[in-house]
Amino acid sequence: MTNEQTRIVRADLHNHLRTSSYWRRGDFNRAVDVAQRRLGAGGITGLINFSDKRFETFAELPGYERTFVGESQNAIYVPQKDILIAKGQEIPTQQGHLLVLGLPKDVHLKDWGDLENTMKEARKNGGSNVADHLFSRSGIGPHIQEKLELFEQLDAIEVFNGEADLWFPGLMPRNANPKALRFYQGYNPSGVGALTTGDGHSFDEVGRCWTALDAQRNYERFDTKRFRQAVKSAPASPEYSMQSYHKLDGYPAFGPVSVRQRRNPLKLEALTHIALLGALVCGAKISQPVRSLVGIEKYYDIPRPVT
Repeated sequence: MTNEQTRIVRADLHNHLRTSSYWRRGDFNRAVDVAQRRLGAGGITGLINFSDKRFETFAELPGYERTFVGESQNAIYVPQKDILIAKGQEIPTQQGHLLVLGLPKDVHLKDWGDLENTMKEARKNGGSNVADHLFSRSGIGPHIQEKLELFEQLDAIEVFNGEADLWFPGLMPRNANPKALRFYQGYNPSGVGALTTGDGHSFDEVGRCWTALDAQRNYERFDTKRFRQAVKSAPASPEYSMQSYHKLDGYPAFGPVSVRQRRNPLKLEALTHIALLGALVCGAKISQPVRSLVGIEKYYDIPRPVT
């Protein structure tokens, strides 16, 4: 970035906050408070739509004063806490999930399209394309391995995803994050950033995983193109190593034993999320409206029962 002061901030760019997209009174302040405590001044958290409009509805909740920023109102700035909440959308495509950051407010890309077409549509709308949970469930890693030219359409790869760190037989594959990191380091793609994210589905997961970004100092003048460049360049700056950029609750995400110890809370949160989903699935015959309500079939590619 040039022509404006910048600062290095912590950014956890992949959060859903809940399994469902239904909010309670107090949720806005609760999310902002957790983000401020974990990420500190200038912290950025991404609030990710998935076949819903959770960013847009979250933005209208009562709570701290906030301002829509960006030329397309694609982020919320809370000056009292100096926290930025950026809009994103996780899109299930025919080849796997794609995370798009920075889409305009009230713009929603279609589900289940072709991956390449979805990436091009995201770019047309000013979004940043991120390959999320690359080799975990519904990741696009295998497809990218076959079509390396897709790197040209990517702005970043999640080399660590908090939920993908959990291995669960038949649902979550083993060693998905180390495989994603090796893939990134092996190809070392120019102009493609490396992100550490939480992919959290609870408030407690916000900010447990984060990436250091070279962000604008003045969020009231939030610029989507500069945000995209920050995503693309992480962790490209030579004065920072991969480990200093990627941390898990204050510890290097790719370091030794202390990291594995710190991952335990994330695994518990992910296991709780999966247990909730499992309960909903098991009760499908008597609570089909609930499954439809939270969009569980779309999120986990679970077929609806035949009736």
